[in-house]
Amino acid sequence: QMATTKDPLAGLFQQSSADQPTGDTFTEPSQQGNNGKESRDLVAIQTVSTSISAGSSTDWCFEDGASWEPLDMQNQVMTYEDDVAACQRRCLSVPACMHFSFLNATRSCHLQDAFAFHKPNSLGFVSGPFSCQGIRPGQEDYVNVGDRTYLPKEFGCLKMGTTYVPDLGANTFFSPEQDGDHGIVGMNSLRNCQRQCNMTKGCKHFTVQFPAGYCMLAGASARPVVNMENAVSGPSIGCNAASAE
Repeated sequence: QMATTKDPLAGLFQQSSADQPTGDTFTEPSQQGNNGKESRDLVAIQTVSTSISAGSSTDWCFEDGASWEPLDMQNQVMTYEDDVAACQRRCLSVPACMHFSFLNATRSCHLQDAFAFHKPNSLGFVSGPFSCQGIRPGQEDYVNVGDRTYLPKEFGCLKMGTTYVPDLGANTFFSPEQDGDHGIVGMNSLRNCQRQCNMTKGCKHFTVQFPAGYCMLAGASARPVVNMENAVSGPSIGCNAASAE
């Protein structure tokens, strides 16, 4: 008997019930394999469908007809993979990969980082997270910023695909580098741009335009513009301080 899932994103970063974390952060539970060593369940499915067997304990985390933009994260190019599961395994193996987008017709596999934004109504695409269990070493201090996207807590209030207009004109470049702690390319650009905003009179919002690392500053009266590819915005102060205001 087959039962259709109502929400293809349900349980996107959900672990087994015995290992469920609390709150918005997630941790990597210790799982014992047959050889007594720690192991991780990367993917448990090989095909794409909109239904699963009734009573199945496997959480369905692939989404039909959706992708993430921009299609290819920095330092990664499109590859051809055998199936969706292979594309997901590739994402898991690449540091800082958070999402994948797989085009069925061409078997092309695209990887996206934490700064990509969700694009529904993408005909022919299947997308998902790096792991249906949401398990990857070193991500204990991450927080869900929406659309099952995880960032370090210090950047939990960032807005993906958003910029502010008009800007103050005091713009500069901070060339993106790979973060040593999290492996995410561009963390240095975000920190430096936020710091510059904090030190600039009248600045309330900052925007970093990737991949160049172009830093733009905006005042309190600026309005947000959404669905802007490669743009990431945030407040002039840290996310913890911003949430307390």
